[in-house]
Amino acid sequence: MRSLNLDFMKISVHVDSRDHELLDRLAADFSHFVVPDGMPPLCRIEAHRSRAPEELASFIARKPGKKSKNCRSYRHSGSRINDYFGEGLVHYDFRGETGRVYSESLHRLHELCYLLILSRVGKYLDRQALHRIHAMAVVFDGKKPNVLVSALPSGVGKTTLLLELLKSSQVRILSDDSPLVDRRGNVYPFSLRLGLTENALGGLSGHPAVDSKQTYPLERMRFGKKHLLPLTAISREIAPLQTARAILLTGRRGAGSRCLVKKTSRLKLVPHLLMEMVIGRGLPMMREYFIEDRPADFLVLAKILFSRIYAAIALLARSVPVECVLTHDPAENVRAIQAFLTELSVEMSENTAISNESGTPFSPRSKESFRENDARSDR
Repeated sequence: MRSLNLDFMKISVHVDSRDHELLDRLAADFSHFVVPDGMPPLCRIEAHRSRAPEELASFIARKPGKKSKNCRSYRHSGSRINDYFGEGLVHYDFRGETGRVYSESLHRLHELCYLLILSRVGKYLDRQALHRIHAMAVVFDGKKPNVLVSALPSGVGKTTLLLELLKSSQVRILSDDSPLVDRRGNVYPFSLRLGLTENALGGLSGHPAVDSKQTYPLERMRFGKKHLLPLTAISREIAPLQTARAILLTGRRGAGSRCLVKKTSRLKLVPHLLMEMVIGRGLPMMREYFIEDRPADFLVLAKILFSRIYAAIALLARSVPVECVLTHDPAENVRAIQAFLTELSVEMSENTAISNESGTPFSPRSKESFRENDARSDR
């Protein structure tokens, strides 16, 4: 049996499988987090491209289970069995942090393993006050780097915008889908593979920073086909932790030919942060691996909720709130955003100079070090 070791900021995951193609796909999904041999794993997963054992199949055949949009769930000796309506089955023990995933379909096995890993890792990051936001985030290099966190709604074109931005060598990636935010409003990288539609894939021809030959398909349970692009196919660096003031962007797609970008009020961004960060709408995870059947877990979830609210307020308080109306032309959208950032940098530099002349020194927030407490002891 072959193994894959992953290290998500000291949260380690170990995956075992005889299916080498599956492990190659997961290694591409999480290429930024692959390690040759990590610390003792917090979470251990076995993946089998086969039917579930007869013992589990007969157990769920005798029980009614609890039905959700994704699956039908069953309690089994202190653990949980999730049956994905015959397409796959996962048996997960929350106390031991061990799981077994079964499916005869490579696509289903891949999807379940990917979402299981992100669900459990996401919860442990939450417990250490590092919270994911459903957004695209990049850094524009320069004398004063600009951090752009784009919390555009799903379907507006975050990935298309990112791909267009990556044509510039001055842009570095934080995340295509879910950067991390701490309780000081600092933004951390959490870079995963990109998910592309057919149209986005077709637009990669001639892209100066992307090797489209490295894409691989995934047929998802509920959302159809996507083409996945690993970070190894992108010739741009992953940016480190950012303590600079972020530009927090939201907006919509319009019908015009010009992209409009302007400052807005912080109140306009509150609903977006509530949905995309506090509630976590659109984040790659599954509820059945985030909420556990233990009374003590309700206290954990309450702490996570308040910590997410605190971090969202911190991000909002120290960000420049911006809204835009995007066009269907990615090049025009990037041109307008870059022009706005240039004007904003000049404005902020002038304000800083005035502040310094008045005797009030400019003092950026210091970096908050990641607290490396053992996640096991927090359970």
